[in-house]
Order: sequence, then structure tokens, then C-alpha cells
Amino acid sequence: MTIVGGTDSIEKITEDNKINDIVMVTVPSGSKKLNKALVICRMKCISVYDMPIFCEYFMQKLPIKYIKEKRFLYSDGFGKLGSWVYKRICEILDKTI
Repeated sequence: MTIVGGTDSIEKITEDNKINDIVMVTVPSGSKKLNKALVICRMKCISVYDMPIFCEYFMQKLPIKYIKEKRFLYSDGFGKLGSWVYKRICEILDKTI
């Protein structure tokens, strides 16, 4: 891994290298300086992703290490649980598998 600069140089690095997307491998909490730099990038139409969202959106997969309880809290997949068609399909699949 090559480090090309710090928080102070994010704007310059994105401009010099014509970067359209930033992927945050780890999201440091409480870094006001970093948050400000990323907001400025967003205002310049540069997309900012955290690793789980990047993986899910672009690779259509989510590595297990990124699945946390909070993800299930905000996911929309639970809406299917109320559907009688969905329940019936699950019952049939459970019996056949």
C-alpha cells in the first residue's frame, strides 16, 4: 500500500490525479479535519464510499467481515418477511431442501 498524502492534501491529490471516487477502508470516528476534507470532495462531485457500501454496490457482494448487527437494523430486506407469498415460498423451499 502506498500512502500518497494525508488529510491536508486530499483536495490536491483528487484534483492532480482526476479522482472521481474515494473508498474509505476504515472510517475514523471524530476526525473533523478528515470529515471536512471529504465534504469538500463531495461538493466537487467526488463520490465517497465506505468499504462495505463499495463492495456491495460495485461487486454485488458483501464480505462477511463487514456484516455487523447494525447493518440488519437498517436493511430493507425485512419487509419481505410480511409477504404471504414470500412466506409460502420459504415454506416450500424449507421442505424441499
